[in-house]
Amino acid sequence: ISKKFIKISLIIIYIFLITIYSWPQIIGFIKPIRIPAEYFGAYNFLSSLNDTYRIIYIPELTYSSTFWSDNSYVPNEFLIYFSNLPSVLPAGPLSEWSHFYDFTVSPYYYSLIKNNYTKALYNFLKIADIKYIFIHNDVTNLQGSVNKYIKELNRSNLYKNIYSNNFISIFELDGTVNKIIIFPQLAFVSGGYRVLGKYYECNKNNLSKLFAFTLLDNDIPLSLLNYTKTIITDKPKEQVIYDMLFYLVKSYAYIIYPYNYVTSYDPYKAWSRASYYDPHQQVWHSFVNWPNYSWDLDYGKGVIFTINSTDSISIPFSVTESGQYRIMIRLMNCNYCGNILVTIDNKSFYINTKGNYNGFYWYKIPINLSSDNHIIKITNINGFNAISLLYIISDKVYNHEVNYLLNLIRNFTIIRPSNCSQDDLENYQTNSNVFKINYFRTSPYSWKVVVNASSPFILALSEPYDPHWIAMIYRDGTLIESARSFPLFGIINGFLVSKTGNNLEIFILYSGENILTILFVLSLLGHLFILFYLVVRIFSSIRLYVHNVFPKSLRKN
Repeated sequence: ISKKFIKISLIIIYIFLITIYSWPQIIGFIKPIRIPAEYFGAYNFLSSLNDTYRIIYIPELTYSSTFWSDNSYVPNEFLIYFSNLPSVLPAGPLSEWSHFYDFTVSPYYYSLIKNNYTKALYNFLKIADIKYIFIHNDVTNLQGSVNKYIKELNRSNLYKNIYSNNFISIFELDGTVNKIIIFPQLAFVSGGYRVLGKYYECNKNNLSKLFAFTLLDNDIPLSLLNYTKTIITDKPKEQVIYDMLFYLVKSYAYIIYPYNYVTSYDPYKAWSRASYYDPHQQVWHSFVNWPNYSWDLDYGKGVIFTINSTDSISIPFSVTESGQYRIMIRLMNCNYCGNILVTIDNKSFYINTKGNYNGFYWYKIPINLSSDNHIIKITNINGFNAISLLYIISDKVYNHEVNYLLNLIRNFTIIRPSNCSQDDLENYQTNSNVFKINYFRTSPYSWKVVVNASSPFILALSEPYDPHWIAMIYRDGTLIESARSFPLFGIINGFLVSKTGNNLEIFILYSGENILTILFVLSLLGHLFILFYLVVRIFSSIRLYVHNVFPKSLRKN
């Protein structure tokens, strides 16, 4: 290939790239819009706070245009671009806040703020280190709803209106918001955010300081089953048992996540994969926008669903021993659900998924299987149906573990917050006075916490959950315990600290920091290499030019 051809090709590629990126503006698809002065005034006010707490924006800009954008859509990123505070991105592909945001403040869903659960909203925001609420009432089709939210927050003594200018209002949560929180006790949530929201809305003894909640469908470590004696739920006892059973058997059961066997996204025609992060072509929440949706989770593995199709999905599996088995399948149980047909080898099982829970339920299928390869085929018959996961265990294991759990939870306190006056909510007494805590940040990826503790506790870090966070616990300079992060409240990090004593020093570290450092160094070295290469090439070109243009006699002089 000649040098001339390469140069022409590079010029053509450069022009092509410039044209591609500029094309929307050339044809008028992207138009410059004058941003209202109210936004700049609000962001200047936020800058004057000199604060590091998070801020959340209502409403998101995903689906509608504003009255000032000339009927054009404004991206969500616009809301956080000018903010100096850590911001919760309202929505968007792969946003870890999507499920949390939609449940708490989105006006497009049956959220806490839409249902006027201002007390529950207050507790959820504090847990996530969110101190400020930025409300912009400029989305054309939401102005009536958003105006109602502003009035409700103004009525509540849990929020203070600290800034108001035309269509923008900024609220501050009353009281202290902490980045690191100590909870004396851990409680399981068998259900979703719905039951937790009801609990926070109706409790009368400020129990938000007592319990750290971990959702059983959030892929928690098995060791936590031995730490708590409290469950909050809106499910029947049998379903609570099945939620716990999964963790006892997952290390040796044959587990199938149907999400991994589906690639399409056309839910009215076929089984389609979906994620609670709502990425493009995997949207979930808009299909379950029901008044009494449970807002449960998917173990971080995704789901598949279909609506009134007759599509089938076939998944292979194998068992090593012949015998009686149970197939446990987690299906959506809802008012809009219907029927599915499960076929294993030549045996068929019809399951009616219609019900009032509006969340995921466990269904069990008893079957005799030979030690061989098998195929499970799931066919949608009618209605809305969704599958989270399924697993296969022997009858012997099933009976043993279920009996164990039945005995275990006899000593559990089960809280059902649909009845706010029940004794379970009245009899708890907080004992937060046994903990004294001081903490400070030592780097962008580490914290130091000093605690006086007379009993084990849960340490919560209000950063989006990431299993790479680790807590190192020291007493008198000696490492006595380490704890890996597990998910709390479906969004933040929790650490189980079993050691007690005065002046415990806890260092919370992000174990992925070393990887980030290595990647930064490699990137820097790559840039330096490219710069060195360009410099060498420039000097070589200059030298070659001098050699070709000037006579040898002149070069010597």
